[in-house]
Amino acid sequence: MIGQKALLTTLGVQIDNEVFPQFSILVGSEGSGRKTIARIITQLLKANSVMCGITAEDIKLLTNTVMKVTDKTVYIIPDADNMSVNAINALLKITEEPPKNAYFIMTIQDDYNVLSTIKSRGTIYRIEPYSAEEIMQYAMSIKDYYTPEETEIIINVCLTPGDVEKILKEDIVEFWEYVIKVIDNIATVSIANSFKIAENIAFKDEEGKYNLKLFWRAFMLLCTEYMTKYLDDRIKYANWVKITSQYLQSLRTTGLNRQSLFDGWILEIRGNQ
Repeated sequence: MIGQKALLTTLGVQIDNEVFPQFSILVGSEGSGRKTIARIITQLLKANSVMCGITAEDIKLLTNTVMKVTDKTVYIIPDADNMSVNAINALLKITEEPPKNAYFIMTIQDDYNVLSTIKSRGTIYRIEPYSAEEIMQYAMSIKDYYTPEETEIIINVCLTPGDVEKILKEDIVEFWEYVIKVIDNIATVSIANSFKIAENIAFKDEEGKYNLKLFWRAFMLLCTEYMTKYLDDRIKYANWVKITSQYLQSLRTTGLNRQSLFDGWILEIRGNQ
């Protein structure tokens, strides 16, 4: 795995000393490698692994299964930010006194979304930020060569290996040029045409569209450049950076309608010229 050396060292020492907790929570943004680390933990423990669902029924089934299994097993509960209260309560029961040889690893994007009761029960491990060098190292593991322009875009827009995978699904330079086009025209076209921007944005896992987080990051970066390039409009671009940053932060909240969120962003951008 590229990066996460300190975290992996900590985990390795705990496992070697047989003090690794039976219930742990891996916190990291989408694409940061949480599932990969969970698999590495499983290998270090020399255990079997089971990928679990997050509904209350899934956790109840897990509870019944755990009580019957005697082999050392890691139960991975991925993307648990959206777990219901009933599911969390069911998980609390089994993690309060976990059976011998049973390890539970929950992965979440942000502990902001998780009840304090579940956080207090488990040991939290946080995915470390990736350096620009690590981001490019991962990019080079996928493709042998990038132009200087592509390299600059990747290291400035991508924060995780998952981001790299997403941006490489499209033409990198075309993506960057599209964001420039949006910045140059979003405030001057008709309201109807401004909403057509959404047709090129992926609000779920949609092929052939630009990832929303990457789009907003690129938008902020370019607006920051424009602040020094176009001094007469620097206040406008500063406002656009502030607005976009707030909308990026709002993506931390689960259950949002991203299409509606994006429409609101367009209206605020147009209202701050």
